[in-house]
This record gives sequence, C-alpha cells and structure tokens, in this order.
Amino acid sequence: MANFYIIAYDPATTASADLHKIIESNPSFISWWHYIKTIYIVKTNESLSTVQKDILSKWPKNRFIIIKLDPTVRNGWLPPDAWEWFKKKVDQ
Repeated sequence: MANFYIIAYDPATTASADLHKIIESNPSFISWWHYIKTIYIVKTNESLSTVQKDILSKWPKNRFIIIKLDPTVRNGWLPPDAWEWFKKKVDQ
C-alpha cells in the first residue's frame, strides 16, 4: 500500500525551484501534487525516513517538514483539478 506525505517548506529560506526538480525527478514518487505554492503531496511506497533522507541528500540546509497524510480525510477550497488528483490517485 502506498504512503502519502505532505512536504511543506518556507520559500523565504529555501531554494524552492531545486525542491521542485528533486520531486519531479524522484523515481520513487509514484505521483505528486503541488496546487498550493509551498506544499507538495507525494505518493510513494517509501517510508517517511527514506523520503526525508533522499530530499536531505539532494537539498541540504533547507527548511522543510514531512508529515504522513491520510488523503481519504480531506476538505478545503481548491480548483477542481486539484481534487481530481485525489480521486485518481487516492480513491482507486
């Protein structure tokens, strides 16, 4: 079963373009979501510590937090395509 994690960062103190490249090119991420500027949601079979170590190895000295997510419990105000990702990647 895949895991979902929220990766959030502070754009004032981090190189966000570099993080985007890392997430986009990470082969362990089955899928990712980025509809809020400072947040990524990633779907992966990896553990939280493995994701953290991988990001830290490529993106050292940047501030971020990773939190395991239960994507079936969700609500908010986003564009329809942001919700469509959840339907396709979570509710399968």
